Amino acid sequence: MSTKREHDLTGGPSNPADPIKRVRASSPRCYGPPLQPPLPPLPVDLQLEIVARSDDVTTVPFKPASSRDGLLVLWRNHAPEDAASCFRNSRCRVEVELCVCNTFTGHVTFLPRAGLKLGREDGIRGLYRPALLTAAAGGRSFELLVLSRDLRTQTFSAQDGKWGAVRQVSGYLCHGWQSSKESATAPVVVGITIYRLCRLKRASEFDRDEVAILAMDADAAKAESTKLEPCCFWSMFRPPVEQLILGATAEGTKLSVVLVAKDRQISMWTLSEHRQWWNQQVSISGAAIDGQLATAGLEACSAIRFESFGGRSGTVLFWMAEVGLARLDLGTKKATLLCRCSLP
Repeated sequence: MSTKREHDLTGGPSNPADPIKRVRASSPRCYGPPLQPPLPPLPVDLQLEIVARSDDVTTVPFKPASSRDGLLVLWRNHAPEDAASCFRNSRCRVEVELCVCNTFTGHVTFLPRAGLKLGREDGIRGLYRPALLTAAAGGRSFELLVLSRDLRTQTFSAQDGKWGAVRQVSGYLCHGWQSSKESATAPVVVGITIYRLCRLKRASEFDRDEVAILAMDADAAKAESTKLEPCCFWSMFRPPVEQLILGATAEGTKLSVVLVAKDRQISMWTLSEHRQWWNQQVSISGAAIDGQLATAGLEACSAIRFESFGGRSGTVLFWMAEVGLARLDLGTKKATLLCRCSLP
């Protein structure tokens, strides 16, 4: 006569009333490590970085240009495979390819060629960074504006699936300025106005370059420049363009700028509604940042390069020479070191 243990091992029912207990008791044991709960989704900014560095053959040649509300704009230069014969042909030119990646769905929209005529070898160098005017319906509907260096513009509508007409932007930069160089940070859209941080050059080689903000009305196709007031710097010192970054306020109704002053203070200023003056919102001393990041003595704030500014969250990301990548919450004035590495 078999025992109850033998029945359990062979799966024989000893009592039909308790099969669940017997099944649970005789279920095979898992001797490996316990199962871990699923990881939370990656932050959007990290997703954007992964997409930009993807091994997919369709995205490797692309570089990130700008982003908004989960949409990432990528661009690249495209030339025929036989580049040598191409440049011997006066009709051949380097084209710019654009695509928009929806980081929520993974869908990539490859845009048709824009109608802006650039120099034969200009490619991306002939354009300012594209700006997403709108992003709706979970990123499925958007409008993307491109602007050439000679101030001609064109807008792509995802809803229509095509580019609009090419328009010449009226107005220009400050009187006497010859050209401008855009910063490496993305443009900021507030309402129908696109703001870009630029370095302006005068016609005379003896004049000093100036940092200014190029504001363009997307509807009226009219551009003008706005200089940063001296009060923003507290001295005659002007930081390099890498130590300034633009962003929108949390409500998305005004323009803000975060900058590093000569006394190593990081401050945020907001532009008035009619672009008449700047109002200081936040000021954080360099010593306070050094104390939180344990960087005293390095004078890290004098070697900052801003990477991104989140107006809704009120945080900025920046590289610090000899330190690494750091995050600063402008509301709480808390600085956090994200990774210790050299400035790229």
